[in-house]
Amino acid sequence: MPAYWIGVVLSVVLAAVFNSQVPIVLGGALWLVMTIFLILFMPETNFRRPGDMVSQDCTMLLRQFETTVRMFGDGVRLVRGSSILLLLSTAQVFGSAFLGSFYRLSRANILQGFPCLS
Repeated sequence: MPAYWIGVVLSVVLAAVFNSQVPIVLGGALWLVMTIFLILFMPETNFRRPGDMVSQDCTMLLRQFETTVRMFGDGVRLVRGSSILLLLSTAQVFGSAFLGSFYRLSRANILQGFPCLS
């Protein structure tokens, strides 16, 4: 059984026994304790940043951005060139817009249906 399943089960039990906010607050507190522990006992040692790394990062980021823009343009031209792809893309946009609002409403409906969660 992976360790995260133990956390899931423990958080469900804590939410059922106490309150739904207890696992969230406890998780935040444990995260803070772990952060303080790591700052105190695992310092960064022997770290040296190369001198020209900043300029390399900027050029690499610029190349990635240019590649992304070029690929997006290629995709738009491909969809515009095919009526089937244009129809499918339009249906996907409207379907996603419908499902996004449906998921938001269903989540609120589920939370109102369980008295222990509200």
